[in-house]
Amino acid sequence: MLLGSSSVRAARPSTFTCLAAITWAHVTKARLASTTKLLTSALDAGSLPESVRLMMSINWRRRAYSSIMSASAGNTVALPLTSIDTRTLLEVANSDIDVSYEALGRVIGGIDATIHGIDENFVATRTSLIRTVPDPRLLGLTADPRNPCDFYFNTWRHFGTQTFWSLPGLVREGGCGSGVAPDAIRRAQADWNMGAALVLPTRKDSSDFEILVTLDVDSMAILCADQGWMRWVDAVLE
Repeated sequence: MLLGSSSVRAARPSTFTCLAAITWAHVTKARLASTTKLLTSALDAGSLPESVRLMMSINWRRRAYSSIMSASAGNTVALPLTSIDTRTLLEVANSDIDVSYEALGRVIGGIDATIHGIDENFVATRTSLIRTVPDPRLLGLTADPRNPCDFYFNTWRHFGTQTFWSLPGLVREGGCGSGVAPDAIRRAQADWNMGAALVLPTRKDSSDFEILVTLDVDSMAILCADQGWMRWVDAVLE
């Protein structure tokens, strides 16, 4: 397992980092409170895990070896893990705003450190590991999104919304010949990564954020009934 770590800190956390922290906290709270366990051995009844983990997809193309990277360099996605004390994460979902915001700052800092830890040393270590094993196909991840202790967060916010389509019947924007950009892009699959969240694509000028959260039915019901979570949410679409 490779954990991203770095002493470098951004002056201001990104929207992605803040959304990841808030979503991770409230979803984990709901999953730990749920009576449904997709992995029966994940937790003993009534127990609280010492720590929980967040996995993200981070593109390192501009973070490492940028002088030799090109568009044809292949897949440059890393899957680092952020590990946080469970009680700290749950404090983010606390009804006391002062407690919540203080814990939120710590969780955001942990996620931010993980992202900034994706550097040349991280990539070199990861590449060395892949080259060392006899068959890279035997490498696996220790994280399992079915486990309430693990959660996956990713973004597709800027994927495809600036592509113009010239399909029959579409009214071209502004009378131009480039076609029409989509209002939204959605996943085709009915199910996706139980225990995960994805920021959905939207137009570049949009200030709204749509997040697809995939959970078991019981955990989803608990999440939607969480007033702390719903104060961050404008609407729930099923």
